[in-house]
Amino acid sequence: MKKTFDVIVVGGGPAGSTVSTYLSRAGFKVLVLERDVFPRFHIGETLLPYCYHLFEDLGVLKQMERDFSRKPGVTFSSEDNSSHSNWCFAHLIRDESSLSFHVERSRFDDMLLKNSVKEGVVVCQNTRVVSSSIDQETQKVWVKTQDGDSYEARFLIDASGQDCFLGNTQKSKKPNRKLSPRIAVSCQWGNANLDATLRKGGLRIIHLEGEKKGWLWMIPVAEGKLSVGVVTESSYFLARKKQLAEFGQEWCAEFYRQEIFTTTLGKQILDEANTLNEIQTNGDYSYTNTDKYGEHYAAIGDASAFLDPMFASGVYLAMKSAELLAQALVKKLNHDDKSALKEAYSTIDGAYTLIEKMINIYYNPDAVRFSDAQQALTFDDQEGAYAMIHFLLAGDFFANQEKYNRALEILNSKKKIEGFFQLIDQKEISRGALCE
Repeated sequence: MKKTFDVIVVGGGPAGSTVSTYLSRAGFKVLVLERDVFPRFHIGETLLPYCYHLFEDLGVLKQMERDFSRKPGVTFSSEDNSSHSNWCFAHLIRDESSLSFHVERSRFDDMLLKNSVKEGVVVCQNTRVVSSSIDQETQKVWVKTQDGDSYEARFLIDASGQDCFLGNTQKSKKPNRKLSPRIAVSCQWGNANLDATLRKGGLRIIHLEGEKKGWLWMIPVAEGKLSVGVVTESSYFLARKKQLAEFGQEWCAEFYRQEIFTTTLGKQILDEANTLNEIQTNGDYSYTNTDKYGEHYAAIGDASAFLDPMFASGVYLAMKSAELLAQALVKKLNHDDKSALKEAYSTIDGAYTLIEKMINIYYNPDAVRFSDAQQALTFDDQEGAYAMIHFLLAGDFFANQEKYNRALEILNSKKKIEGFFQLIDQKEISRGALCE
């Protein structure tokens, strides 16, 4: 196989397959080196409505509609289910794109990678990159694989996900100090007693209170498959490990079950259900790569940063960032535009900052003042704040960032947020009707 390319991409997940597809369309010779063999299991099964037009542009929308279930909205509930609010995307997005998707990531990621091959990308699976270097004389990037093969390119993209190839080799992967460390434990279930929200495809988020400082997700991934995950602060998780020492190696499974069945909905929905796969644990739960791009390299998706997936933003962040990076590289590699990467990452980093603020708002309700959002956004009343949250939950992270940031920065009064939630309680679309 030819050893010289314009761009080498490490990782074939959604970020890697998307950026490689766009670059190949632009006329570049692109090589993707993927460690695993697809399809392979992966969590992160629910997507945002703003992904829709990316799927359309990539040419996979019809396959998405054929192969995966639709997601009309998200419902947030308390641990005892005494309070809840429905956020239905169709209330603000007035076309077909309001319906997002739930996906089995094994099939979804495989679909995107195969699509990149159709677009002319060269893909090598079961190929782990072990090192990279810059030839100072030619200013080319060299990468070496575990088999001893070497490849040359003008530019290297790290889309290796939480492996963080560049972040680890350059020692630039750092904990995100603005977010408390958390751990997720998840599994897929069968024979669940789905309620009306889940039967209609809605995502359920259950707030876990007190020292847990976390949440529980329920995602109807496919017929007969319900993804359920528990997220808590690391300190609580480790304290429970000591308390459950009598269960030996099964302590984590016991922890997972206890946390689920402590919630009212968990008991109702999973009482007679059974697990379908091994329990997965993810303890690397909010970090950033402090060296995201340079003259010959860039990191995107989870290789760039990872945030608590409270708002299901990961796949959209990865794919939209990939699109923006591809556009910037066309300017840089074809026209020597030295500001292209900086401009792209200004927008990308802005999206991550918005989500980070939303996460902190969720975990710190005393620091929220939604009802004052109209002042920052020139909204007439609280209806505007309600709309703002809807758009952010749908994925509007890459546009209107200044407007959203001004709003989120002033939401810091518990008294005002109580007024906002009174508005939500009064709205039939939030408290009553299910998302269709």
